[in-house]
Amino acid sequence: MKNNFNICLIFIGLFAFACSSEKNDKNNTASDSLSGLGMVDSVSKNQEVLEPMRFFVYADTIDWRKFETQVTDTYRKQITEKLKVHFDSLAYYYDNESYKEKKFKDCFHFMDLNADGKLDVIYGGSSGSEPDLVKIFLHKENQFVQVFEGYQELSTLIFDANKKLTSFILLDFGCCGEYIEYETKYNVGDDFNIIFNYQRARMVRTQAPKTIWSTPIKFMTLNDGYALRSEPMKEDTATYIYDAIGEGNTVTKYPKNAKGLAWAEYKDKSNRVWWFVEMYPADNLKKNLIHRRDSLVAPRALGWMSSRFLQKQP
Repeated sequence: MKNNFNICLIFIGLFAFACSSEKNDKNNTASDSLSGLGMVDSVSKNQEVLEPMRFFVYADTIDWRKFETQVTDTYRKQITEKLKVHFDSLAYYYDNESYKEKKFKDCFHFMDLNADGKLDVIYGGSSGSEPDLVKIFLHKENQFVQVFEGYQELSTLIFDANKKLTSFILLDFGCCGEYIEYETKYNVGDDFNIIFNYQRARMVRTQAPKTIWSTPIKFMTLNDGYALRSEPMKEDTATYIYDAIGEGNTVTKYPKNAKGLAWAEYKDKSNRVWWFVEMYPADNLKKNLIHRRDSLVAPRALGWMSSRFLQKQP
């Protein structure tokens, strides 16, 4: 029975690896390279930029009704036919079943993204394989030019007072046997150059805090090998399905002087105070279960730490 359970864990792990590899391969072959979006190795960059915190959930995916402009069926068909060349892997939508073609067309959302008075297009739907796909097209001189490609779900579009898109967020809740969830933010410049801002990641079983503070506490770890955990409790014996090799609820062990932000707290029955934290990328991690979604980006990790050996910073 035990051998069968171990085989099951290995099988699920292989699915997770395949799904992650598929997304990485597609990102590496996209027309916009990660380095072109400013996505260089984030461990070597100053990532200590304060961003609002939310415990993102699937309900945070975008409500298109708040943003899109309604267009006629004739216009939608005309534009989607032009853009079909960007979706070779979705050729199966164009068979004899008309509802599949309609499903493809309904994945295009029209709105003015750069305040030039022309309708641009965002595609949010199937990629033709496991992950969902997001593509952004700008309307330039009677053409639609692809300026971005990413995977999974669009969550937030942020516009300035001039109604220009200034940033957007993608959420990735994985596919197959993936055990990590990601939130990735991109900034959009005046000339619509898209730059990577940050990426947050957490284990799927991470316990959500009841209340998130508006202003976090900056801190530094005092001990080497300090554990980031998926729940506010010390558990070093149980084996979880996402961790067939290690034991317990440890997500990562951080070195001394690693920096982070505390966004919430929880006091357990023994009066130990746990902080819900956002850890900045660091070198020399031990037992790290949060892999890089994109090979050039080290994400900020979310989870729980005992506050006992965390030193507040100004």
